[in-house]
Amino acid sequence: MSEPQVELAHLSKWMIFVILLWTAIVIASLYWNVAVEKEHTLREAVTEARANFDKNKTFRLWAASHGGVYVPVNKDNQPNPGMASMPERDLTTLSGMRLTLMNPSAIIRQMKSGGTGRYAVKEKLTTFEDKLLDPKNKPDSWEAKSLKALKQGAAEVKEITQIDGVTYMRLMRPLFIEQGCLKCHGNQGYQVGDFSGGLDVAVPMATYLKHVSDVTVLLWKSYGLIWLVGLSGIVYAFRHNRAIVSERLKLISELQEMNDKLERYSYQDGLTRVANRRMFDTLLDREWAAARRGGGRQLALVMIDIDYFKLYNDTYGHLAGDDCLKRIAAALSRVSKRTTDLIARYGGEEFVLLLPNTGREQAHSLAEQCLRDIAALQIPHSQSEAAEVVTISVGVTTMAPDATMQAAMLIEMADRALYRAKESGRNRVEVA
Repeated sequence: MSEPQVELAHLSKWMIFVILLWTAIVIASLYWNVAVEKEHTLREAVTEARANFDKNKTFRLWAASHGGVYVPVNKDNQPNPGMASMPERDLTTLSGMRLTLMNPSAIIRQMKSGGTGRYAVKEKLTTFEDKLLDPKNKPDSWEAKSLKALKQGAAEVKEITQIDGVTYMRLMRPLFIEQGCLKCHGNQGYQVGDFSGGLDVAVPMATYLKHVSDVTVLLWKSYGLIWLVGLSGIVYAFRHNRAIVSERLKLISELQEMNDKLERYSYQDGLTRVANRRMFDTLLDREWAAARRGGGRQLALVMIDIDYFKLYNDTYGHLAGDDCLKRIAAALSRVSKRTTDLIARYGGEEFVLLLPNTGREQAHSLAEQCLRDIAALQIPHSQSEAAEVVTISVGVTTMAPDATMQAAMLIEMADRALYRAKESGRNRVEVA
């Protein structure tokens, strides 16, 4: 894999990593903001509960400081049995109207009973059951638990819980005996400063929860948009960088292709498109070494020379001579069927056929076929002394290389055979 391809792979991995990181950051920020909003809303509910507590405490102290409030006796205002020992619990006016003393807890309970039903703020003065003056102030399970915590020194107890299936923020703070409280509670053994119970304030959470829900939806939409914008930026940056790397990869590929062509051309004859002398020398060394390692493997070389080619050029011109070389190279290439065989232009009008793992008889047979195929081309040559068409002379040799022999010996032997063919009248094959 090339460097740009590796870089492209790294870019893809980095894009996935950055997208995941960006997604994690957005989600973390979203959940943090939702948590902050919930905490803020919770504080607002607690603040409202504390405000109601302070308002209630102020009113309770006012009522206690005046010894309570007398109200007409009716079905809603019955004398409190817990205050039966008080000498002035009940009074009758000069007109005959019966009045009964209402303590602060009863006043607060009656005031709150006129609220907006089950979703109104609820307030309740309560204490331990053995200290109750009014059974209506009996603590529920949450209040009983909170009273114990306040008795043990807690300054405040708060919790989100449900009352009759409705969610409330419940808050309870301790109440202590004031001087005005002794009128009703003096016979219970209380002294000023004693813990007397707690005030439970229950704030309905419906409005707050709806606010949290609305803000959460808005945050999800906002962060979703932010995430998409960021994702678009990441993808754009990746595509931009990928385009740059792809362009580099394309350029490198083109350069590699050009280098391959140059490499190929450096081993190829520019005119005939068969292998050149450089390629022949390279493969001869390689095949010679392989044959020597093979122990007895034969290597054959067929050396070919076009008869009277200089006269052909002088008679028909160099363009015709070039065309003649091309046709002969093509014909020789068709003789060799094996991929391991090599046809090369050795120089000028000379060609060579390198045949690995080939014995003398097989090499001789291929040389004779070359002779026939070239003659069959019927390329006119009026100045040839060998025939009326272009012919070739061929020298063949085979060797089984050993450690004492050199590759140059194969060329020398084939060249000698070629020389004999030319000396013997040309248009023939000689074997050395």
